[in-house]
Amino acid sequence: MDRGEQRKYDYTSPSYFALLYDPYRRVYYRFATLPQSLEAYQKDVPQHPGVVILDEKFNRIGETVLPNDIGLQFHTMLVGEAGLYICQIPAKEDQMVFALYTLTPKSE
Repeated sequence: MDRGEQRKYDYTSPSYFALLYDPYRRVYYRFATLPQSLEAYQKDVPQHPGVVILDEKFNRIGETVLPNDIGLQFHTMLVGEAGLYICQIPAKEDQMVFALYTLTPKSE
């Protein structure tokens, strides 16, 4: 498979890429990219990242789709008392900017 075919497969298929433990809420965050349509791939639309939330016994307790238009950098993430921090592409080269995500109960 050449590079172009591999990239197309990667963008049109779901995939998991990271697992992060949150000791403050005693959950795991399992990160994934959602598949996109061939049309979205051809238009170079960024993939939607998703997060699956697991309890300490790895039971699925929630999931969410994160925005794909704010430049989240998943190679720089951390968990703090306030929640999950994911690095964003900063406006200035000498800055680090983080988006903060908090875990909230699912509304019935």
